[in-house]
Amino acid sequence: LFFSFFTPTATPALAVDFVREVRPIFEKHCYECHGAEKQKNDYRLDIKAVALKNIVVGKSVESPLFRFVSGLEKDLAMPPK
Repeated sequence: LFFSFFTPTATPALAVDFVREVRPIFEKHCYECHGAEKQKNDYRLDIKAVALKNIVVGKSVESPLFRFVSGLEKDLAMPPK
């Protein structure tokens, strides 16, 4: 699981720099299918405001993105490889 900053339990809020800490992970693992050139299933992670719509702060299990990368959604496990 490459999204180690997501945990299924609530943790104290820490300031996360999206550009420095999150975007590089998305670039490496997600942009091929969910970036500027391609948005598979209309799911986009290259724009911060759009990506944050898929994250429920403090309730990661409710976050669609967490559910996809953690394998909780068997039919939508990401990344597929």
